[in-house]
Amino acid sequence: MAIDVHAHHIPSSVVQQIKEGSDCGVEIAQWGPEGPQLRFGPGGAPSRPIIKELIDLEYKKNRLREQNLHRQVLSTWLDTVGYNLPLEQGCGWSRLLNRSLAQELKQRDPEERFTGIATVPLQSGDKAAEELEYAVKECGMVGVTIGTHVNGKNLDDPSLLPFWRAAEKLKAPIIIHPFFPLGIQRLGSYFMTHIVGLTAETTLAAMSLYCGGVIDQFPDLRIILCHGGGFFPYQVGRLDRARETRDDIKKATKRLARDALAWFYYDTILFDSKILDFLISEVGVGHVLLGSDCPFGIGDPDPTRIVSAARLSPDDRDQILSRNALRLFQLKSEDGKTAT
Repeated sequence: MAIDVHAHHIPSSVVQQIKEGSDCGVEIAQWGPEGPQLRFGPGGAPSRPIIKELIDLEYKKNRLREQNLHRQVLSTWLDTVGYNLPLEQGCGWSRLLNRSLAQELKQRDPEERFTGIATVPLQSGDKAAEELEYAVKECGMVGVTIGTHVNGKNLDDPSLLPFWRAAEKLKAPIIIHPFFPLGIQRLGSYFMTHIVGLTAETTLAAMSLYCGGVIDQFPDLRIILCHGGGFFPYQVGRLDRARETRDDIKKATKRLARDALAWFYYDTILFDSKILDFLISEVGVGHVLLGSDCPFGIGDPDPTRIVSAARLSPDDRDQILSRNALRLFQLKSEDGKTAT
């Protein structure tokens, strides 16, 4: 049994509703050969195209069979979270995404191969908290995906405290996924936006939550860092040195950086079993979950391979492939029992 916790999906009904006209401030800017490009708010630049694999649930079902995966946890594509929308429209957009995903999975996934993750209007911590509660209680979502910043504000911004509080109370895991990286004007060549920019974004998000004391205030949060945590796991020594010399970090957090490293959760999208071995040695096998980044080309086409190649016992391998996901997202196993 293998469960992929890092995959992206946009319900096809969302695109159809935008075509027919919605009051969420989102429109189709143009429709190119790769798919529709959305515009968020008047005058906004068109998004990257929504490729057909993002909205094709049958494609994902076929991929599950090809990759011998049992289940996939579906998040939205971060280009479409709409944090730059005015608040009322942002709330409506998140509600549309959550309702549409819940409805599509109910209608088109009788085998329950997919599990939905919420989207929230993170431009307001209060409204994000409200939408998360709605998505969990009314739509059956088992967690939430957020970006690494909110229109340039780091995740330790005080306005987000209601959201962290709600996620902790609901025991809803949070997948932090990078997008719109800092310094993007220098990342245009060699696919550096994805190779360097996104992993740096994840690092910055983790550092902000640690240095800003968020994980001290909400110790029971369950936060998963994508792409093996970016550069964060490999700069703990530097971060500990910074804490020794910076009173502002000491004041914000009582934890050493290595403690914070073992507090977060991570996916396996590292492509090298030796690097995965290092990550596991630092954070523990119970804090690593299988991921693929489906359906994007930079993702892992054979996600279980890296786990099979790592230096793991059969029990440890099983934890990463499925048991950690079952426990963290409180999913039912094949015998119908909910993991604890």
